[in-house]
Amino acid sequence: MKKGCLYILFFILLLNDTSLNQFVKLPVMLAHFTEHRQRDSQIGFIQFLAMHYWGTDLNDNDNDRDAQLPYKKVDIHSIDHPVIPTIRPVIEKHLVLSSVVVQPVFNNDLLPQPALGSLFRPPKIAV
Repeated sequence: MKKGCLYILFFILLLNDTSLNQFVKLPVMLAHFTEHRQRDSQIGFIQFLAMHYWGTDLNDNDNDRDAQLPYKKVDIHSIDHPVIPTIRPVIEKHLVLSSVVVQPVFNNDLLPQPALGSLFRPPKIAV
């Protein structure tokens, strides 16, 4: 049941967000082709397509009907580009940590001595 609903939802989203919704207009194209066949029985389907899509249309005052044909006017309101992430295997290298810890040696000569900067200084020994 859930799978069927997902397929229906996917189909609706596909028709809505892409130009595939123009396929819904195929019955209009077939009906318009039969209208042209009633006027001229010698016209073929390829000639009908060439007349409406690739060539000049006859002046038969059916421009409103011609505008209803599929892919005659395509409105795309949003363009979505689905991205499929590539899956790459991640190889982690384990680092071997040594158990010897090196302690830094601080040089006390470079550290400031607040006692030397104060007003009351320790006595100096003259050498």
